[in-house]
Amino acid sequence: MKQLELKLPPVAVTALFAVAMWGIARVTPPEPLPQMLTFLAAALFTLGSGVVGIAGIAAFRRAGTTVNPLQPENSSALVVGGIYRYTRNPMYLGFVGILAGAAVLAGTLLPLLVLRYTL
Repeated sequence: MKQLELKLPPVAVTALFAVAMWGIARVTPPEPLPQMLTFLAAALFTLGSGVVGIAGIAAFRRAGTTVNPLQPENSSALVVGGIYRYTRNPMYLGFVGILAGAAVLAGTLLPLLVLRYTL
């Protein structure tokens, strides 16, 4: 199972996708979206996704297990309660939602295509 080993931490992957989205936004013309609507949508995506991600971390902490996917051998429990009753991986869902909020805030919808490759 060597090929399944995680090479980069999820936070680094999220940062790389954010940079790619920023680059796409810089070279594409802005969409004619109302500024207040853009800000509101970005805030909702970001805050809601942040809450989902933090709820995942809190569930891991309550179970007394590690949140570090680079060291699966340190896991001590299978978490199935809390936010995990509704989603299989709320931490990754939180990252994707935050990226979606950043894409909307960029003022152009083309960076949303990058999200396709995060799933």
